[in-house]
Amino acid sequence: MSIYSNIIDGKTPYEKTAVLEIEFSGTAEESDMFVSILIDNKIVTTQQLSTEITRFKYNIPDSHETTEHELRIEISGRPMGAMLHIHSICIEGLDMRLTMEDSGTCKQNDEHAVPTQLMGQVGYQSLQFTTPIYPWLLANERTDTYYYLH
Repeated sequence: MSIYSNIIDGKTPYEKTAVLEIEFSGTAEESDMFVSILIDNKIVTTQQLSTEITRFKYNIPDSHETTEHELRIEISGRPMGAMLHIHSICIEGLDMRLTMEDSGTCKQNDEHAVPTQLMGQVGYQSLQFTTPIYPWLLANERTDTYYYLH
């Protein structure tokens, strides 16, 4: 389908979305480890852990109403020394990796942990947020950041 088939009477339909972008890689090749990204309990991608940087992009449906969402990054399989390295998590161009560490949750091998950019055990990191993202970020930032000083 071309862009021209979407143009009706000179207007292009607009769909409001919040763009999620994640970059990650493994510290070593590991054929027995997998990374899954879930949005609102729906798996949107699963990748084998690799040393190549994976760039993932997803449009989260958004509206003018405040809508709750959950981003979850899971590791499954058999860890054999390799680690997941989360290079960046961005929503609407804002780097949310430090927000994940500050406001997110993490569980590795059934034990609670602090979310970080490196994960080497089976488990997950999760961040619950609302869209539009800007009001949520301002209301939930608990420590000084580049974007907001308390």
